[in-house]
Amino acid sequence: MYKKLFPTTLKNKFVLAFLLFIIFPFFLLSVYYFQEIEHIMQDQISQQNREELKRLNRTLEDTMVLTLNTAILLDQDSAVEHILKNPQQFQLLDRHYRLDDKFNSINNSLFLASPKIYFTVIDFHQNIYSSFQSRRGLEYTSVINEDWYVDFVNSGQFYQWETNERSYIHPNETTSPYLLSLYSVLRDYQNQPYGVSRISLDISKWFEQVMKSSSSDQEFFIINHLGKSVAETGNGSNIGLENIEEIIERHDTEGFLVDESSGMLISYNFIEHLNWYLISRIPLQVLFAEVEELRSRLLFVFIFLTAIFIVVTYMIASRITSPLEKLQEKMSEVVSENLNVYLPENDNSLEISSLTKNFNRMMSDLNDLVEQLKIEERQKEAIKVKMLVSQMNPHFLLNTLNTIKWIAIRERNQDITKICIALGEIIESSLKIEPEMISLKDELKLVNSYVDIQKYKYKQQFRVEYQIEAEVEEALIPKLSLQPLVENAIYHGISQLDGEGMIIIRAFLPLNHRLTVQVIDNGIGIQKSKNESVHKNHGIALANLKERLELMFKDDASVQLIPLEQGIKAEIQCPFY
Repeated sequence: MYKKLFPTTLKNKFVLAFLLFIIFPFFLLSVYYFQEIEHIMQDQISQQNREELKRLNRTLEDTMVLTLNTAILLDQDSAVEHILKNPQQFQLLDRHYRLDDKFNSINNSLFLASPKIYFTVIDFHQNIYSSFQSRRGLEYTSVINEDWYVDFVNSGQFYQWETNERSYIHPNETTSPYLLSLYSVLRDYQNQPYGVSRISLDISKWFEQVMKSSSSDQEFFIINHLGKSVAETGNGSNIGLENIEEIIERHDTEGFLVDESSGMLISYNFIEHLNWYLISRIPLQVLFAEVEELRSRLLFVFIFLTAIFIVVTYMIASRITSPLEKLQEKMSEVVSENLNVYLPENDNSLEISSLTKNFNRMMSDLNDLVEQLKIEERQKEAIKVKMLVSQMNPHFLLNTLNTIKWIAIRERNQDITKICIALGEIIESSLKIEPEMISLKDELKLVNSYVDIQKYKYKQQFRVEYQIEAEVEEALIPKLSLQPLVENAIYHGISQLDGEGMIIIRAFLPLNHRLTVQVIDNGIGIQKSKNESVHKNHGIALANLKERLELMFKDDASVQLIPLEQGIKAEIQCPFY
């Protein structure tokens, strides 16, 4: 009975097989891939949203750093200190005018791209100075009895952030319910307090200004640790608070979820310093609108092509039925053999033999190419790991170095100040991953900073001479490529020299039109350095330099050490750009 449902002719069987094993699987595969595309798009959009939230997080941290710098500026301003410690020496209006001018100056210099910053300064002589119109008025006795002032003074801290301070600004200036405030103690050079400052940021206006260029279909929120909205760009409806509260309980730092009730894709990022969450949401129908349109078009094209394929298949089937027997014999011969990736090259036909050889050659080349790509990929991964290790926490080191520099400036220690400035330039350059190539002139500045540091270490026992041709000053060279050579000359040559050391840095363009840079020293030489040097790890820098040049220029660049009668000559040759 079931046999009657199936076609009897070979032609019809061929068409049915085409529909069942080609068209239908292709249809299912298309549905599957459309679902995968939706998931991929969802992941990609979520990743983009999280990157946007991270950027917003960094922007907020930068604004907080500016606010902290503002407190430091007030703390270090001698005019502010003099007014707050000696108010009797100034008229009341003069004091307020001077401090108001200082507040406006800081706002105009540091917060041009941010909303207005509100200042409150309280001295210990029953005076209050502000840069705004207060909601309740500013009276000294009432202010110093407010919870924020009492808690901060009793805490014994010099700085303290308040993330959810109720707005004390008059509605004529801002209608935001919350402010982000920094409390700080103003101290003189003897570390004695002479006042308290409160610097507040209108977080709602800041958020609105930062996100004004965002898509109209996408909404952003700042949520505090209680799940309440601090600032938002949308209307705040159907934000999916149940999901947000679950995220807060789990203390997730970043991720995304789909809120089925509101049909929203919600991405989130945790602001660690403030215990806030940055939330982004976008309707799923907006995300998949293009996919739905593409699905409709594909369905129409699929039906149209299926009809054409059926007709063409019918025509082809009618033409290929006659030679099927011969084709079956040939296929049986092929199936009976144990085929490998490579085809056998024993066919007598010239065309087939040529095709077989070309195919086998192509497979061999592909295998070699894949192996080479694997080797290069391992090299790149190794370089990437080295780069990540070398940049581990460099920002903290740079900030610490800047702190040491300012302490040295305050203590009038010129040597430490110069060393900090030179080392800061080197670290700041290493932080910049791009560009990989810099001008020779800029590279020599980094070398000069490094040399300045080493001169302090070796008590000026060597000097450096630069012989740079004018035509190569703007030539491009890999960043931090000369410093390892100068370091090699100092550690392995001049540091073990009894007399005065000399390093000559030459850069010129020879006849072969390739940039040539040489570092020549009058040290103890290669062989003696190998026997006597205790610096065992400095060969790593030279090896890394060779590997970098090879990855960037392949065989078109080189670095070599050439022994001299007195000292060593290190030479780099690379293309001249």
